[in-house]
Amino acid sequence: MRVMRILFFAMIVFLALPEFVFGVRGISQGMAARGDIWSVQHNYFGAAWVLLPDLAAVAIAGVAAFRPVRRNWVLFLAAAIIVLFLAVNLPSWYLPPEMRARSMTMSSMRSLQHAVDDWSAAHGSYPRNAVELERALKQAGLQRASPFQRKGEPLEYQIVINADAHDPVTSSERPGVLHYAVRLNGSEYWITATTLPEPVSHQVVMMTEGDSGPPWVLTGKLPLAPPLRQRAAPMKDSAPRKKK
Repeated sequence: MRVMRILFFAMIVFLALPEFVFGVRGISQGMAARGDIWSVQHNYFGAAWVLLPDLAAVAIAGVAAFRPVRRNWVLFLAAAIIVLFLAVNLPSWYLPPEMRARSMTMSSMRSLQHAVDDWSAAHGSYPRNAVELERALKQAGLQRASPFQRKGEPLEYQIVINADAHDPVTSSERPGVLHYAVRLNGSEYWITATTLPEPVSHQVVMMTEGDSGPPWVLTGKLPLAPPLRQRAAPMKDSAPRKKK
């Protein structure tokens, strides 16, 4: 019977291990996010609450295994219900911070695209300089708050314009940068953005179409104006005129 109790205890510990790793990682990320490092705004310590029921389940199973009491199977059952409940429900309420940051940045890229498209509809070209771009953003009401932070201080989106571009910008030194690259004549643009590969990271990466791959680029191009049709010269009447 002792061997069976130890096996049950080992099973409970095995089932509780993913939640334990999740909680410990939340604490370590929360401590790191307070330092001089880029991070996604998130309540990392709050997400570590799963450690409490997780440790309680292991403690209950330990009592049932090493200090056997009457009906210790009830304790094993209670511990199993706790860890299984956490395992099943954790994905339903926890959204990884990097996924939320990706969703918000994609939405901001779309908002920037709508702003420059609306400007072109009214002015015949995309914003060609910082002044025009700022006016377009003000008219569109683009929200500047980003999901990123540094030393626990929130960061706003930084919108950078490259006013004489021939291709999109694919590098930056901080997360939450929206790059707007436009041709000098305002006929074509490219929008890219930066994010973090992890919730807390020193590395900055470009937004990609999926989990990996080339940078995600939003682009627009004005149609070429049709050439002016030359007026057709009047055709001479080749038929001989009748003499009166």
